[in-house]
Amino acid sequence: MSDTVSPISAPARTRATPGASPKIKRRWHVLLLGLLTLLMALPGLGSIPLIDRDEARYAQSSVQMVETGDWVEIRLGDEARNKKPVGAYWAQALSIVATGGLKDAPGQTLWAQRLPSVIAGMIAVWLAYWAAIPMVGRRAACLAGAMLATSLIFVFEAHIAKTDALLLASCTAAFAALARLRAAQPKGMSYLFWGGLGAATLIKGPVGPAIAALALIVLFVWERKARWAKPLLNPLAILLFILIVVPWLVAIGIATDGQFFADSLGGDFGGKIVSTAENHGGIPGYYAATIWISLWPAALFLIPGLIFAWQAARRGGESLPARGMRLVLAWVVPFWVILELVPTKLIHYPLPLFPALCAAMAGAAMAIVGGGVFTRTRWVSGIVFIIASAVIIGVIASVQVAVGLPQFDILTFGIAGFAGLCALLAAIGLFTAKLRVAVGAGALASIPLSFVTYGVLAPNVEAARTSEAIVAVSPKPILSPTYTEASLRYYGGTDQVITGDDTEWERWDSWTSGTLAIDQRRTPELLDTVTAQANQDGICLGEITRIDGINYSRGEEVEIVLLQQVPCPTPAATDDDTAG
Repeated sequence: MSDTVSPISAPARTRATPGASPKIKRRWHVLLLGLLTLLMALPGLGSIPLIDRDEARYAQSSVQMVETGDWVEIRLGDEARNKKPVGAYWAQALSIVATGGLKDAPGQTLWAQRLPSVIAGMIAVWLAYWAAIPMVGRRAACLAGAMLATSLIFVFEAHIAKTDALLLASCTAAFAALARLRAAQPKGMSYLFWGGLGAATLIKGPVGPAIAALALIVLFVWERKARWAKPLLNPLAILLFILIVVPWLVAIGIATDGQFFADSLGGDFGGKIVSTAENHGGIPGYYAATIWISLWPAALFLIPGLIFAWQAARRGGESLPARGMRLVLAWVVPFWVILELVPTKLIHYPLPLFPALCAAMAGAAMAIVGGGVFTRTRWVSGIVFIIASAVIIGVIASVQVAVGLPQFDILTFGIAGFAGLCALLAAIGLFTAKLRVAVGAGALASIPLSFVTYGVLAPNVEAARTSEAIVAVSPKPILSPTYTEASLRYYGGTDQVITGDDTEWERWDSWTSGTLAIDQRRTPELLDTVTAQANQDGICLGEITRIDGINYSRGEEVEIVLLQQVPCPTPAATDDDTAG
């Protein structure tokens, strides 16, 4: 048969069977999805090294917010960090305070700073489930939530302390509100929509509102109907958005004389639109290729899901699945096109679109039960999935061999082999229209691999702990002219680490009891310069140690030479001195 599927009948298969009330089923689904999210997000939360550069910058700036008590301006060291709004910094700072505050030794609150991402991830999964129910039914909606919770880039972002898991939760709130409005369930949805957009704006500026605005415009043009969206004009709900966003915008505008807006909108946001930022570039089609990685293993159903959404949207009339899938396409397609055209590209940028994609893929998965639909695209999707699985598993195994501890090689190869077999079985399940096999094998490919990667392998990559190794053996203060990663300041202490152009290493009195750290590989001439200047000034330097590691932000190996000032040796007495 062809790839055509009835968009009306597919959700009907997901209705609850007699014997259990929808309320009880919903509670079990919520519990299951919450536990699944924790299973994916908690391993390694406090033991994975702080990741340079973005996570380290957010983590250190949040620490400084607690240290200084300044909850308006965002600073990294002595520099203003006018990149993103304050939402993620507030979440981390509040988590630090709520879990006992800053410890005596720097760098001890990382697990607490990552906790908001875990919580946001769980909220996003629950909201994705809730949004998908009127579109594809309760069972398929639970599958959609599970697809999101196990997707590769979701799991990564739920582990680290920055904006993207929080942005996902806030955008999913707005998406869920629109889904419920289109299912004629308007109660409270205006507050959820505007509250979600307010949080998204405070977390990452105009990204969330842009996704929602594009979706509404596309829907109005497509359907030529806007009555369903009338509850969004609720003045009190709009006021909620204003109260979330405006007070801090006014405060930061006053505190920085408007410089924050020039740097954030004109420099950071605008710069990424017109040019490649920090060497994160890519050609159009980048996300169409990497979605098979970032959405793995749910990407097994990607092509059938897109076809399901398109057919339901076109042929379903005013049914709930059709209205829901039109929202899915309006939420995903316009913003996706923009992402493909923008020069700056990072694999996690489409994450706010994932809940909508998961709803469509879950609907397609339920329609596949029994076969007869998506007969051609099932094969295409399955084959690409096998290739993507091989890439993911191969990369994890290769990284372990290259920089991991040798004692974990057998474990890595064992889990990698198991994940590969499960991925192959999942594809076969898709080929043969056996949904339980496809879904179950996909989960078995993802969950153990993720658990081992985050819970065992990543925490034991010693080469990625360069900053921690420097701090562990270096008397303070630490001056580091060329190794300037924010993780060094995070682990060393805000006032105890000086990096970059402000080091002024030649001011010997500024570190008489401290350490000078020089990256011998990046600036080999600097060590000779320092040594020559010290000899000229009558100062003796001793080498504490050398630390070999990886600066993965630059893709470079590093060799950090640690120097300290030592007493100069007393000149040996001469014969003339003795005779005298």
